[in-house]
Amino acid sequence: MKNVFVPSGDRGVGAELLDQLGIFGMTVHEFSEAGDVLRLAKSLGGGILLADAARIEREPAFVAELTRLRNELDGRLRILFYSDRDDFATRLRTVRAGGEAFFQLPVDTLRLLDRIDALFSGQQGEPYQVLIVDDDADEVAKINPVLPRVLDAFQVYLRELRASDLDGSAGLFRVKEDLQKRINIAIYPGRVDAVLFREIIIQ
Repeated sequence: MKNVFVPSGDRGVGAELLDQLGIFGMTVHEFSEAGDVLRLAKSLGGGILLADAARIEREPAFVAELTRLRNELDGRLRILFYSDRDDFATRLRTVRAGGEAFFQLPVDTLRLLDRIDALFSGQQGEPYQVLIVDDDADEVAKINPVLPRVLDAFQVYLRELRASDLDGSAGLFRVKEDLQKRINIAIYPGRVDAVLFREIIIQ
């Protein structure tokens, strides 16, 4: 079953979108309290959650529970964020909160539906690129001189990967964690908190 969890009465989720989700064969579950969606997602074995990026700052406990539940469900809970802001800081927060896509309000309904359908069908959607992100200028200054070590760590790790290691969101999540660990070893005592996948080319 294709379960989509949406906040009831939310500014980013209109009636048109809810109707379209139903037409595409998805079951929409509206929720008003954070605890409701967490319990529902766990009982149904996952699905896709649409969430306002403002909740990341407003409800940090909710985001922490989402991360824990995603891990518990082995990546079967996917999170898509939307916001009326399109600045770097907002996008970075959504990545750190486990978001797999970002949409600026007003949401492009067709683009959102395409992304949801791609996630349910197991497609990766747009190609990925690997980008290391750090929003601390002092940390960036420490990292730049040791970038060759970072690249060496990448190359050694990526050469050992098999195509099957990249299957599904859980596989990509593990690769992201592994790369982040290796980067932080290479740049110690500096630290990188986020690794963004934008393109992975498998040859």
